[in-house]
Amino acid sequence: MKQNINQYITPFEAAKIIGFSYAGNLPLELEQKLLDNFSGENGLVSEDKINEFLNNYISVIELRDEVVEKCNVKVHSFESKYREMLEKIGVILVFLSNRANYIYLSKEDYEKALEYYLKLSKHPDSNLFTKQEIIEILELPNHRQPMDGVLSTYNIEPYVQTGKGAFYHRNQVNELIEHQNKTIERMNDYISIEELTNELGYNKSSVLAWLKRKEVKSIVPPFITKKYFKGSKKYILKLC
Repeated sequence: MKQNINQYITPFEAAKIIGFSYAGNLPLELEQKLLDNFSGENGLVSEDKINEFLNNYISVIELRDEVVEKCNVKVHSFESKYREMLEKIGVILVFLSNRANYIYLSKEDYEKALEYYLKLSKHPDSNLFTKQEIIEILELPNHRQPMDGVLSTYNIEPYVQTGKGAFYHRNQVNELIEHQNKTIERMNDYISIEELTNELGYNKSSVLAWLKRKEVKSIVPPFITKKYFKGSKKYILKLC
């Protein structure tokens, strides 16, 4: 098949699009990086791949400038530690050069990294929350293990993971609040066995025996509802 040369450019032209400036030949190392990352055919580079890359990736310099501005971090401090910091949260860097303005991360990772820096600096615009902070927001008992079950139930994974540390995004917390409100609303269709016993005026053992004969299933309110449904009381659907 004949190659459509309009879709391909030389590594030198590709370097100019990215922002490199060379009067003569490209360094062989850079030329090879361009061919490895954006290869087309016959030693040429795919211009489409270059443009797609520039649309979806951001240089570390842009991250540095925003972190320095918002997080009260010195330029030298950022530049000496950012690789270790970003590796810690699973960010993959693309090196077209060892110069920071030619080291890139995806836009998704950029947002993740910026949020992590904002959290560490206790910036008011931070959108990250620890598990403990979520427990407090939902006004739940301070038990980590049941909270793990809540997160698992709603398939909520950490937005930022740092080894054993986990941070969740504000959007995920809002999702949990919505689940909590809906679950509490559903629980309004239930009555505790204690309340039913008081309403009927019988002793609890008689009520339990009757529920067993009728095969009425009881539930313990989900942990996410413990803001209102405290303790370990059992509930059944209201009879009317």
